[in-house]
Amino acid sequence: AWLIVAVVIVRAVLRKSPMYFRKILWGLVGLRLVIPFSFKSALSLVPDGVPENAERVVGQVASAPVQQGVPLADVIPVLWALVSICFLIYGIISYIILRIKIIDGVLVKENVYQSEKIQSPFVCGFIKPKIYVPYGLDEVTQNCVLKHEKTHIKNADHIIKALGFVILCIHWFNPFVWVSYFLLCKDIELSCDECVIKKYNAEECKEYAK
Repeated sequence: AWLIVAVVIVRAVLRKSPMYFRKILWGLVGLRLVIPFSFKSALSLVPDGVPENAERVVGQVASAPVQQGVPLADVIPVLWALVSICFLIYGIISYIILRIKIIDGVLVKENVYQSEKIQSPFVCGFIKPKIYVPYGLDEVTQNCVLKHEKTHIKNADHIIKALGFVILCIHWFNPFVWVSYFLLCKDIELSCDECVIKKYNAEECKEYAK
């Protein structure tokens, strides 16, 4: 939580920094969230030490009986695991439903497909990702959209988002992680736009912005 707060502050202060720098910061957050132990340093800003009798109080709470005599220390891990599994199942089922929805997509070229059942473009798949776009896009808009989605694939953003969601499922109880995940998704989109417009002239940037 302390690291997430620090990243949010740095993100706000360095507004004009390259967007990929924000992705690196969120990568550090993700790495910290999957490491099961803490780092201690003399320079750390995180409060160290525990109040007297804190361990005794925590032990009493953990061993406090709940209904039917089940210790709270046994209930909490089970509850955490059940909710985590529910989130993972929700994500998997949502992905399967999406794949079924676009199963009749029409190949346009390379890995680009069109579907009448979607309203906005997106990347789908992990090993061989495909780009799905709705019908009715004019040529200029479609070119901008494909440039955007191909950049997502090049930057492995679809994999980063998936990993972020898995970490969110593990840390579902932490509101700071929810904030970091939503900001990560936002920064991924901004970083992708930044990569695209670097190769555009002023007129093309206007078209892309539209």
